[in-house]
Amino acid sequence: MNLATPYRRPDRVAQQILQIIGEIASRNIDLSTLGFVTFTSVRITSDLKQAKVFFSVIQPKPDFKVVTRKLNRLSSAFRKYLGPALRIKFTPELIFIHDESLEYSEKMNRLLSDLNPPRDENDS
Repeated sequence: MNLATPYRRPDRVAQQILQIIGEIASRNIDLSTLGFVTFTSVRITSDLKQAKVFFSVIQPKPDFKVVTRKLNRLSSAFRKYLGPALRIKFTPELIFIHDESLEYSEKMNRLLSDLNPPRDENDS
């Protein structure tokens, strides 16, 4: 038994959706006008009918709210390609949500580095 794979079916489907959505974005749907979009995680309901897809954007061209709105408008296009690749009874509704964890961790790192100024080589 492989312990690296999640046991619960929604967790397995969420991982599969994350992988497929990344492939769809690189092959079928051009997101270059939004910046460098990466999909970080997926949370799916237990009935597998709705999936929240979390994303982050490196060097966003428009504002994060605009990127979120555009991705949600493209959700039907993502579902079109997701359905045949996923092979479950219902293709879940996709809701794209900006993942703020990357920005939060960068902010925390900056705050911590401001608290601990670099030491001089002469200090012991």
